[in-house]
Amino acid sequence: MSVGTYVLARFSDTEKLLPAIEKLKTCEHVRRWNAVEGHVHLIIKTKTSSASLPDTIKKLDGLSEILSYDILSDGQGEDKDFDSKYCYSYVFIECESAKTEKIINSLQTEDGILFASSVRGGCDIVALVRGDTFSAIDRIVNEKISILDGILRMKTDRVIDLKQI
Repeated sequence: MSVGTYVLARFSDTEKLLPAIEKLKTCEHVRRWNAVEGHVHLIIKTKTSSASLPDTIKKLDGLSEILSYDILSDGQGEDKDFDSKYCYSYVFIECESAKTEKIINSLQTEDGILFASSVRGGCDIVALVRGDTFSAIDRIVNEKISILDGILRMKTDRVIDLKQI
């Protein structure tokens, strides 16, 4: 059973990104959203399963692709605002299914890794990494995550603090 969904949204026209964010702010099903730099433009965390995503998300103007990962166990717990003195990156991890729980347990003990959630629908784990700089985050990803037994592939998306632009 899903406790929510991570929705990854890519836009064909990035000029449509800010108006899309304004729409997301009015959607009651959205827990949080983050603009990111990586393989997508927005990461949206919802209260609903991927099967019942609201039209507000599915019909965002300029949306060219949407990926959704149902959250099976939410390692994050309560959604909190990000502290602007840090940098953040989401890491989407594909791993050997028999090793998912062991990897999640390992991730949750590492400094700099705020949470690791079990998901389904295209990857197995979503983790959030925090560091003083993006270089520090890259070191955590390379030295603490990628070396774990059972990791097959990873994608990292750096969170963009739109208030600082």
